[in-house]
Amino acid sequence: MALTSRAKRLLPAAAALFCLLGVLVVWLPTVWINRPEPRDAIQRYLGTAIGGTITFGRIKLSIFPKICASVEHPRLDLPTQVTARAAEIDLCLQLLPLLRGRVLADSAHIRFPEIDLTASGMPAPAFRPHPADILRLLAEAAGRLKHFPESSIEVSGGRMTLSGAGGSRLEFRRMNLRWFR
Repeated sequence: MALTSRAKRLLPAAAALFCLLGVLVVWLPTVWINRPEPRDAIQRYLGTAIGGTITFGRIKLSIFPKICASVEHPRLDLPTQVTARAAEIDLCLQLLPLLRGRVLADSAHIRFPEIDLTASGMPAPAFRPHPADILRLLAEAAGRLKHFPESSIEVSGGRMTLSGAGGSRLEFRRMNLRWFR
């Protein structure tokens, strides 16, 4: 079946409209979420949920090939407990659970994190930079990975400092970790 001259004219217009719609679907959410009002609302909500302060730079959203969000320069402050910052965090979500209304992470990549844990707000015996405490902290972190079923978490180029109540410190540099389930 040959295309009519009218169909031949409408085909490029329909393709251009489809491409424009695709660009708008990908580009508009990123522009909207980086406006001051939505960003401040997200920071307030997350800060209230964890009992601290969260700040971040630009957010990039992508749909292809996965549904992902990249957050530039995130910073977390929990007074007397932890201060954490990173160059960038990439979080990708699983599509099928998302369509059912459940948010499940597929993978997370944290680039150049700096994490400072302190015991200044805790009783002195609660935490000290000792190998047994480090193993306890790693076990707790591994337990929290249940929120990332069948996923991978990657930390590259990181630094972590554990500070005890007596002023002693233990520092890990050039930390590269990968958790796979």
